[in-house]
Amino acid sequence: MKRLALGVLLTLALTGCLTGCGKVYISLGPDSPPQPLSCVVSPDRMSSLIVLMAQSVPMASQLPCLNSLPADWALGRYDVRDGHAQVLISYLPQENEQVTLDLVGSCDLNGAVESSNDQPGIRRYDRTIRSGSRYADERYFVYPDACTVLHFDLRGTGSEARANEIASVLRFTSRVELDRKVREFSGGRVQLDPEGTR
Repeated sequence: MKRLALGVLLTLALTGCLTGCGKVYISLGPDSPPQPLSCVVSPDRMSSLIVLMAQSVPMASQLPCLNSLPADWALGRYDVRDGHAQVLISYLPQENEQVTLDLVGSCDLNGAVESSNDQPGIRRYDRTIRSGSRYADERYFVYPDACTVLHFDLRGTGSEARANEIASVLRFTSRVELDRKVREFSGGRVQLDPEGTR
């Protein structure tokens, strides 16, 4: 894995990941446990996970974030490596119901159909994958130099409504805006993309 560097102010810690491998978590400070992917930035806290995702896909012009997690949903494990970031979002009342969020450099849109989207500069495509009571559709959000995908693995009554519930809180912050926030948060001592890294 390529070294993901942000600056000397950052804290490094080893944690597990979805595939059982080790990864480096690069932190600007402690994430708020309920909302490690929060779009909201306060004067003393911003999402270290979004910063790490930005470093993992350095060409991404947009980064996914969540307005807020609906009740009964929680962020689980995450796997961030060079060129790919993945976050698991679990539906707590039902064991093994989950949504996987992937940030990648590009998407295979074969079989996907473009859908309406209210997020400027981002195109949405849907791929319908259903089997019996299983809702396994995929939603692609495509923008310059990267793509965010929601993979649904939901079952039973109300699964499509639950999928829409999670999709409705997905938002994006631009890389330019994230860099501005990192500089502001660090008092100008750190930038998201050190010179020569993109």
